[in-house]
Amino acid sequence: GGGIFIGGSSQDCCNLTGQDNLIQFNTARVKGGGLFINAAGMISFTNSALIANLAEQDGGAIYNSGVISLSNTTVSGNSANGMGGGIANFEQVNLVNATISDNTSSSGAGLFNANVVNTKNSLIALNLGNNCLGVLASRGYNLEDGGTCALGQPTDMPNTSPSMNQLGENGGSTPTHALAADSPAIDAGDNNVCPPTDQRGAPRSVDGDGDGQAVCDIGAYEYGSVLPWLYLPIVLR
Repeated sequence: GGGIFIGGSSQDCCNLTGQDNLIQFNTARVKGGGLFINAAGMISFTNSALIANLAEQDGGAIYNSGVISLSNTTVSGNSANGMGGGIANFEQVNLVNATISDNTSSSGAGLFNANVVNTKNSLIALNLGNNCLGVLASRGYNLEDGGTCALGQPTDMPNTSPSMNQLGENGGSTPTHALAADSPAIDAGDNNVCPPTDQRGAPRSVDGDGDGQAVCDIGAYEYGSVLPWLYLPIVLR
């Protein structure tokens, strides 16, 4: 693992929860440019971003042989010379309101899946190569700008342009892909599973399309939501 290595055989060896983490600019000479997981515990990241990591073999951002959950998390700009520019999965990945974009690999630019990837309310698009290699287990309300992820639920939107901006600083502690005003991802998620805020910490759900209904967006960014102000008064003597 170029950034973080998590390994161990004990069931309670490696339970880890990460929040507001930025894993960026790491290189692995073998696998897992940002994060290498070979552990029996439960790994989860929330409101985080894995950006511009490189693996000489598999898993530009994440090489996973365990169980990892990503919520309100962006995986963008990573690359692998082997499989999985964003994520190379050999056990189980759970995605909720994740954005996977602009990753590069000839074998699953966004995701390479050899086992189970559960995905809901997530956006997989604009990867340089096929978005996915290996079928995902869609739980609905996902968007892909191609068809390689085999999204098959009635609420999924395959072959749909996300209409979103380049990665940028849009508030919060980690970079995000902001949705454009005409994005089909706006108000297209499932409120029952959306986290209470987006990746930046801005509230979900808001009425982003102006139809009077507050519905959360697909992906890690909530369009039209504003970060709360923090009032810090200055007292002078």
